[in-house]
Amino acid sequence: MRCAGSLNCACGNRPMPTYLGAGFAIDLPDDAIDVSVYAFAFPQGRPFTPTLVIRSERHGTPRPLADYVDGQVALLKGATPGFEVLRRRAGRWHDRAALDLLVESGEPGARLRQRLVYVDSAGQPQHLWCLTATDTADSFESNEALFNRAILSFVPRSADPPTSRESAFDLGQRQDQ
Repeated sequence: MRCAGSLNCACGNRPMPTYLGAGFAIDLPDDAIDVSVYAFAFPQGRPFTPTLVIRSERHGTPRPLADYVDGQVALLKGATPGFEVLRRRAGRWHDRAALDLLVESGEPGARLRQRLVYVDSAGQPQHLWCLTATDTADSFESNEALFNRAILSFVPRSADPPTSRESAFDLGQRQDQ
């Protein structure tokens, strides 16, 4: 028997754990993996709205963070007109490997600038976070302090990836754990 409303769930009628997100709850199978994407908009932008996106990924076989980021940059260069890396810095983020990129893309007169901060869990399975601040190339500097303040407040909750029962972040309150 299939779960009501599911596409390919073979769990029958057995209970599933409840995942509590920001403003919602959903029952998911035990083996569901949290690969959350959180997007935040900053209303002061006109006509473009600056955003900060936090993306979470898990990988079964760990690999160096630089190799992962090199692959992401290659994909972006191949798929994004005018893509260029303006700055690349390696460092540490709360005792985890991190890479900080500043990139631009788009056609002249309509270019976007992004700061991408990649953070590695150093655990197994590997858990990566990518924080992406986006604005127009012309306006990025005026919002850079806001972006930096938000990005610098990011604290991974643990080296272990979140389970289907644990939200990757508690929105609305910062927890320094």
